[in-house]
Amino acid sequence: MWDKIKDKYWTTVIINLKTLRFNFMNYFMLVFLFPFSYFVIYMLGSKGKTPAINYIVGMFLTMLLSMFINMFATLVSSANRVELFEMFKTYQVDTLDVFRGEGIFHMILSLFLLIVGVVIAVFNGFRPDILKLCFLQMLFFAFLTELGIFIGGLLRDPNMAQAFINCFYMLVVILTPVYQSPDSLGKIQYIYSINPIAHIGWLYYWSFGGKKGYVEPAAGIVYLLLLTLILIWFNNKRWSKAVSREKIGI
Repeated sequence: MWDKIKDKYWTTVIINLKTLRFNFMNYFMLVFLFPFSYFVIYMLGSKGKTPAINYIVGMFLTMLLSMFINMFATLVSSANRVELFEMFKTYQVDTLDVFRGEGIFHMILSLFLLIVGVVIAVFNGFRPDILKLCFLQMLFFAFLTELGIFIGGLLRDPNMAQAFINCFYMLVVILTPVYQSPDSLGKIQYIYSINPIAHIGWLYYWSFGGKKGYVEPAAGIVYLLLLTLILIWFNNKRWSKAVSREKIGI
């Protein structure tokens, strides 16, 4: 089983780790600098009155979204180029295996940010539940990976896809209570509960030692799990007979 996982996914992870130095500035800009600027703007607007856990979870969640939606989904969309289709066919590579291997790579990068968040939370008097965080991180990784594959495959034109993905990322950040704990939202969180990213944020608050809200953590976990299974079905169907827009015209 390990050999199968190594052949299907780990090779992609190693390639991405070796080429990270070439993409470092892209990751620095999109995964750190852009979310950090949003964090500074929010911190100045709140005048330091927001609890520390809100800053910790909000900062980490925006970085996670930028990593899996901005970076990962854009990488998936670039696979719609005809030359990549030809390369995958030549080497008999399963496109979804490559995508999911890249998802594992991004999860490894996110673990560093998660560890930093846990350390900061401990120094601010919170008691993160490590077992909960490990379980939830795996669930969030699976959901965000499949979501990134789904978003990246929506448009067959990679040039249009990049603009669409950037707009989608901004829309998600706007419609998600990123820096607000669930207990501070009151009953309005039932409206936000449609947004699966909001559940990710609330489950992080819960596992970092914050208060849970009206929406039970178990309900959020089941909701994310069901959406992950639906996305897996859609992605398998979408990429089983993948054809780029350019390929259609040939």
